Amino acid sequence: MKKTIILSAFLLLTCSTVTSIYIKKDYNKNKKDIIKNIYVIAKEPPHRPELGGLLANIAFDHITLRKNYLVRGYKTAIGDWKHKCGKMDGIVLLTIEKVLPDEGEVYLEIKGELYSCRNYELIWKAEGSDFVMSENYELQSLIKMYEKDYGRAARDYALPFHSLSREILDTLPEPELTGKEIIIKEKMRKRIARSL
Repeated sequence: MKKTIILSAFLLLTCSTVTSIYIKKDYNKNKKDIIKNIYVIAKEPPHRPELGGLLANIAFDHITLRKNYLVRGYKTAIGDWKHKCGKMDGIVLLTIEKVLPDEGEVYLEIKGELYSCRNYELIWKAEGSDFVMSENYELQSLIKMYEKDYGRAARDYALPFHSLSREILDTLPEPELTGKEIIIKEKMRKRIARSL
């Protein structure tokens, strides 16, 4: 049985754009340590700072719609991000490790991390890489959604960022929300859905 589980996990990774996943051992055992209220932060690449904002926005939308986190906003950071915790439980931190455009495709390497704002401990990390088409006729509406705020960066990178970050963020551990938190979450989802 154990071999089957390991093999299944291996096949999942080899068939996926996600190349590594880490979750802190026994993270879900202590309810007091579970992270629910978060900010999404993306580091600004030194030579393309506008890409940080685009990735943070895309990740904010995806986590709000698809994951059980109460996402209170998104930001960018240069260097240290810890002062951005505020009153949050944690931070989802995204780093663009590599971005190489090439004739309608973009090669991307992205790292996602979840940190506790109580002690800045790493809770989750996932890394992924892929060649992604930068244009897709069927997904033009996705590009237009971000184009107003990010212009050319959205036209070139919205689809690649959306594709790879979605795969990475879907491996985040899921917190269990209370009844009151579920109501708050549904309101957040509806706000995002109306803007899409």
